[in-house]
Amino acid sequence: MYGIDGNRLLKEEVLPHLAGYENSRPVRIGNAAYNQRQNDSLGYLMDVIYHYYKLFSRDVERDRGN
Repeated sequence: MYGIDGNRLLKEEVLPHLAGYENSRPVRIGNAAYNQRQNDSLGYLMDVIYHYYKLFSRDVERDRGN
């Protein structure tokens, strides 16, 4: 993950002097997720593999006539 300036350190900071949309608080800049491991794309890959085998693999027992 990179910031718009190319920086990889995206420390999250609270800006208490600012109000957000419809006066919501706290306003944060940065992204604390930069130091988290994100595994969600591996789940998508496993889902694709599962559906591929479900659709295209042959049922050996059925083909043998059992």
